[in-house]
Amino acid sequence: MMPGENPTYRFGVFTLDTNQHLLLRGSQQLYLRPRTFQTLLYLVQHSGTLIKKEELLEAVWSDALVTENTLSQCIKELRQALEDEVSNPRFIKTVPRVGFQFIAPVEVLPVATAEETRETPQPPPPATPGKGKNFLKKGAGLFAALLVIFFLVYLLFTGQSGLTFSARGWVLVTDFTNYTGAPVFSSALHTALEYELSRSRYVNIVPPVRVGDVLKLMRKAPLTPIDAALAREICLRDGNIRAILSGSIEEIGGKYALTVKLVNPEDGKTVKTFSETAENRGKVLPVIRKLARQVRESLGESLVDIRKTEQQLEKVTTPSLKALELYSNGVAFGNRSDWERARAFLEQAVEEDSSFAIAYNLLGFTYMWLGRLPEARASFQRAAHLSDHVSDREKYFILGSYYAYGLGDYRKGIDYYEVLVQLYPDDYWGHENLGLIYLYSGDSQHAREHKKACARLRPLLFVNYSDLGIEALFSGDVEKANRYLTRALELHPDILFDIPHLSRFFLAWMQDDFARAAAEIDTFKEQRLSQLLPDYQITARQFLARFYFFTGKTNRGISFLQEALEQAKQHSEHIAPWVQLELALAEKEMGNYAVFHRLLTEVAQQSVGIARVRALGWLAMDAAQNNDTLRARQLLRELQQEERQGPVGIILPPVPVELKKSKQAFTAFIEGQLALTRGDVREAVHRFREVVSLVPVAQLPILNTTTPRLRVKAYFELAKIYEQQENWDAAIAAYQNILDEKVLTITTPGVSTLWVQTLEEIRHVFEQTGQPEKRERYRQLYRLLR
Repeated sequence: MMPGENPTYRFGVFTLDTNQHLLLRGSQQLYLRPRTFQTLLYLVQHSGTLIKKEELLEAVWSDALVTENTLSQCIKELRQALEDEVSNPRFIKTVPRVGFQFIAPVEVLPVATAEETRETPQPPPPATPGKGKNFLKKGAGLFAALLVIFFLVYLLFTGQSGLTFSARGWVLVTDFTNYTGAPVFSSALHTALEYELSRSRYVNIVPPVRVGDVLKLMRKAPLTPIDAALAREICLRDGNIRAILSGSIEEIGGKYALTVKLVNPEDGKTVKTFSETAENRGKVLPVIRKLARQVRESLGESLVDIRKTEQQLEKVTTPSLKALELYSNGVAFGNRSDWERARAFLEQAVEEDSSFAIAYNLLGFTYMWLGRLPEARASFQRAAHLSDHVSDREKYFILGSYYAYGLGDYRKGIDYYEVLVQLYPDDYWGHENLGLIYLYSGDSQHAREHKKACARLRPLLFVNYSDLGIEALFSGDVEKANRYLTRALELHPDILFDIPHLSRFFLAWMQDDFARAAAEIDTFKEQRLSQLLPDYQITARQFLARFYFFTGKTNRGISFLQEALEQAKQHSEHIAPWVQLELALAEKEMGNYAVFHRLLTEVAQQSVGIARVRALGWLAMDAAQNNDTLRARQLLRELQQEERQGPVGIILPPVPVELKKSKQAFTAFIEGQLALTRGDVREAVHRFREVVSLVPVAQLPILNTTTPRLRVKAYFELAKIYEQQENWDAAIAAYQNILDEKVLTITTPGVSTLWVQTLEEIRHVFEQTGQPEKRERYRQLYRLLR
């Protein structure tokens, strides 16, 4: 494309011709008002980027005073022209209260291609032989040589040889070398430069936690000072960091000289040096802003984009160097989960500057993890109140935190965090918090997407892969879980929780290699079990018990659950009711009904919320099964009246919803059983199908709510009804639904024995229907297990 020529864009069936100011649908011309055309052009030119309303108004109506209604009318006209729908957009996506994003793929057409759509090209004139042609050849060669010389001279003077940087590239900021003797500069300037650069949507700053991941692999202390040499080693180990910024400050005659060097991590050479002088200490932070601007421009960010963030320059994180120093220390300890020391520094930071919004926000998280929930809510609220005075990046993070963790309004929290990651697609904590909120909300698909983004942004953090593995396991993909968990163990062989170390055991179990699974258990018990954190020693024993129930070694499974319960009562009382519920179900399978009733009655008397609902539910189901309708009804009323939520913290607002859902599922099942006792088969079928629709296939463990065992039991009861009706196809389908969910034998209490029992039942159906080959396959597997 030659200078001065305007490009032509194609998206879908549309062509946007900027030379003739035309929007074409195929060959049909569509009329757009000039401002509407400019609005579309701006969105197309920034395809894939969320454009804020203010930015669009400035870009298209900079010479006129208009309101957002004018912009809304333009967008409406564009939707009509593009036949686009607000609810299901193909071209223009609206982000409520923020702006618009052009989401369709855009192709920039070569000039020749664009012109071909308007006129038939003429053949070129014939070439003229002779001296002119030779002269052109010589001239072209001379021009090429001059270009090479010019490029070499440019590199010599700019110093950018070898440094490749593009949009969203990663930059590592080292600690500042402090020659002044004033401690306040040591950590404050590093943080200030990171914050100024983080306003950019072009430059990505390597977060401290990602640096910590590399330091851990290097076996260095988490708070090791990062000088230029160590920074280069971190970049080389990380493999995806494109530049280093190394800063220094010194005092000369009462003034402060600040220098920032742009370093190529591949060879350690300085690419460019930026220097500015602050007249006094109060001018140091504005100088940091000026240096950040120069760095952004040098790395290739457009002046237009830089000017957009310059409009926010007065929205300073904090004007106080002392507050910034205290905040920096709080961040460092928070990244290590040392919440008590983080709290001390952050409290001092907000005392130093009572308008320090992001410090209040982190203080909210600190209080939250310390269990000081009222103070956490107050800090989140204070940060939100101050959020109009900070940059967009801070604003949307603060508001997402306030609504999700301060108020428990997950929907609004998600909205604000989603805007954050659309504006800044590589914001690690935005993706991390979104993943958690979606997980708490039961939306595993979106939780997984954001956790994958976390793994991309911190590729050396084992927890990201462990979380993905656990999610895959509870979603039923054991092989994928094994791959993720194996990667987690490669990064951190001494993980202190159970599931990663058990991943090969789970895989062998699901592959019916029971001898290898048993060998994995022996190795795990000898080498790893006692080294886990107490909570994970308990849950590990529950996983092992389920395998022994599955393979018919019931006494051994009971023994593991008894050990788990004893340890839970001593060290982890919050887990004890759940272990006791699982032990009760196992005792019932063994025929120990008195123990079953005693254990469940204790949970019902001593627990609240979902644990109590579950205990009352199993008791009521047992009463209904034994035709004790009066007792079943009494327990059902108690279950339905349970409204307590237990020790629910600030991070689990979905619990009230799940408590309601649990009561609905247990009520439906019990009503189904009672319907069977009075001979109302149609009602029973309706109720058991209701259970299937209410209970998920696999419930993520973090919610610890409605058990999928109800789903398995409902399918089992449906299959027995269909057998009695000699509806063999429906019976087989119901049994097959249980067998298809084999992973529940790992993840769900009380499913192992039901799954094996289903093998015997479906074998019987195949025998009744004259299908000996299928009958034999299930019979052999059943005999292997029993």
